[in-house]
Amino acid sequence: MMIHEITPMVGKYKARKRVGRGRGSGVGKTSGRGHKGARSRSGFSARIQFEGGQTPYFRRIKKTGFTNANFTTKFWTVNLGAILDLEQFAKGGDVDQQTLVDAGLIRDMSRPMKILGSLGEHAEKGVQVKLNITAARVTDSVREKVTAAGGSVNETGTRRDNIRGVDRNSDDRTPKNLGKKLKRGGAKGKKKPMLQAIINIFRIPELRNKLLFTVAMLGVYRIGFWIPVPGVDQQLLKDFFQAQTDSGGAFGRVAQFVSVFSGGSFGQSTIFGLGIMPYISAAIIFQLLGSAYEPLKKLQQEGPSGRQKIQEWTRYATVGLCVVQAIGWMSFLTRSNLVYPEWANNPLWWVMAITSMTAGTIFLMWLGEQIDKYGIGNG
Repeated sequence: MMIHEITPMVGKYKARKRVGRGRGSGVGKTSGRGHKGARSRSGFSARIQFEGGQTPYFRRIKKTGFTNANFTTKFWTVNLGAILDLEQFAKGGDVDQQTLVDAGLIRDMSRPMKILGSLGEHAEKGVQVKLNITAARVTDSVREKVTAAGGSVNETGTRRDNIRGVDRNSDDRTPKNLGKKLKRGGAKGKKKPMLQAIINIFRIPELRNKLLFTVAMLGVYRIGFWIPVPGVDQQLLKDFFQAQTDSGGAFGRVAQFVSVFSGGSFGQSTIFGLGIMPYISAAIIFQLLGSAYEPLKKLQQEGPSGRQKIQEWTRYATVGLCVVQAIGWMSFLTRSNLVYPEWANNPLWWVMAITSMTAGTIFLMWLGEQIDKYGIGNG
């Protein structure tokens, strides 16, 4: 055994206790700091009035007095004694803000000027010259001293005073005059809610464009009701419906009912005569089939893609219903001798009449989709 291989006996030397280093410190694994919270973090030092993160008490106390410091009116202040120290006012004169800017007593015209009553070295003698002071604000002591010496004080007030209608030169120095609040509208200037809502609509560009687009589409919709189907004697048709209505028969009542849903053009036999009713009927049919026909019910449950497919089938069904209704209507007009004889037996006229009324309904359906997309409301 060599000298450098000799080691001390086990237990002769003990490791120094490391206080504040986890489980081996003797005071627990967190060194007395706890498991959570700001105090368990290293380097923590609580500032004065720290309450653990909750809303401090001083922020819970209700604020009193003037709390809107960002809107305070800041003045350039000048003492009356400083004005009397100027040689140019040794014998009196007119005092205004521009004069004091030129004299170097105040910096510029960016703020209103307020004159205070401290006389400084002139306190014993007082004001012995005649001064005509014009300022935004003047203290009562200045007004008293200047007027006692034969001068005058014109208190113009700040911009806020002028808006509120405060007269600071009035003898009324009560809060009723000096503490007037801004009147934000009154009974005469109050607009009606409906009129105000319309005005607000036209102030928003996007809403204004949608409203104008909807009105334009409604104009196109009404124009189509004045375009008649060629070959139909409109005067005979009008007289026929008038006679049926006056008689009070069943046909007259049914015709009036159908005319309401077609926009009043059914009795005029226009290209929009069928109205939007074929599309509504097709939609109702598919809605009823969706609850009874299993494949269609599954298609409804597929989400947007299924509903889009049903919408496509509804349009196809609308075309079929339009053709059937147009054929029935043209047949009725022909049997009632309401079509010109030279047109009634022409197959091309039948194709043209049926196509025009079908195309009119399809156009109305497209017009409603455009209003849904670019206009206001459900087309």
